[in-house]
Amino acid sequence: VSHPLVPLRYFRRRDFSIPVAVQFFANFGYMGGFILAPKLRDEVRGMGPGAISLLLIPRPLVFAICGPIAGAMIPRVGTRIYMVIGAVSMTVSLAMLAVIAHAPATAWVVFAIAISGFGQGSAQPAAATSVANSVDPFDLGVAAAALQLVGMVGASLGMNLLDTIQVSRVAASGVAGSFRDAYIVGAAVSAVGIVLALGLRRHAATNGAPKRPEPVTTEPEVSLR
Repeated sequence: VSHPLVPLRYFRRRDFSIPVAVQFFANFGYMGGFILAPKLRDEVRGMGPGAISLLLIPRPLVFAICGPIAGAMIPRVGTRIYMVIGAVSMTVSLAMLAVIAHAPATAWVVFAIAISGFGQGSAQPAAATSVANSVDPFDLGVAAAALQLVGMVGASLGMNLLDTIQVSRVAASGVAGSFRDAYIVGAAVSAVGIVLALGLRRHAATNGAPKRPEPVTTEPEVSLR
């Protein structure tokens, strides 16, 4: 159509399409790994809901601390390095949980969960900055919405897919082994984000001065003279 909700030309720009894709894989691992963490502590270690809830606090806490710091540092070091750091951290977090699934010591689980919060807190501001700087100013709203939509789809798929893998692998791998298998899949999917993030330019391109929307073309007026 002449005026789509999300102009498809933006997907030809690396500074738009790559962060959107990285956000998908980051949210896949972030929420997929997080949804399994309480089950891991409950089914493998037999911990109660109160203790499990306390152990999950480092994830949002680290995310809340790292987000503003990353936002302040991105103009100096660029968006690529933070997106790569975020994708690597997410993959490492899931790989750690896969390794310790058979004996999930509390300290290691907390550390792995905190790393995922660090990864998401690093990648999310970088993705938002890159997307915002790659589109025309009057399309900032739809660009941000597209980034959030793709991220939510990744989060939903991550939660459902990893949970399904864990449940379906209990008979073949045992309870602890089923968590290991699910986390391995999560780490592999998240690793795709690393490859994509490396393709981003060091600094997000700026969109320059505000531009006015192009006028809508209409049928030419017919003169009766």
